[in-house]
Amino acid sequence: MIKFFKSKSGIIYFGLAIGFLIPLLIGSVGNVSKHQAITEQFDSNLLNINSIDKALDYIDSLSKTNDEGQFDTLRYVQAASKFTKSRFFHGLSRYKFSENWIAVLGANCLWDHMSAIVNPDDIIKHSNALCSQQSIVFL
Repeated sequence: MIKFFKSKSGIIYFGLAIGFLIPLLIGSVGNVSKHQAITEQFDSNLLNINSIDKALDYIDSLSKTNDEGQFDTLRYVQAASKFTKSRFFHGLSRYKFSENWIAVLGANCLWDHMSAIVNPDDIIKHSNALCSQQSIVFL
């Protein structure tokens, strides 16, 4: 091991390895600006709804009617739309290194959007989501 660090190539490889690992360990955390939160319908009170089951219960409570128990599809879709618009602010939800290290590694090495979350159960754990991610949760 000591011979490895005494050679120039060993030091270069070690430096490259450290340089490669630093971006993986330092995650980029996207914070919403106050202006962005004001111009959107984002409601921080809905952040406690962090699973699809909780979201369905909340949407069910919004769409209930006093009628004879008839299901109103339009009212349900409007409630789901209102929830989705209010639950997220615009921004890409990404996996963190601790959540999916393979996706983060792929994003850093190959393509930036490989760490984008596409599982609705994972998207709803974040406060931000792009249009496509919000559509996934809505569906």
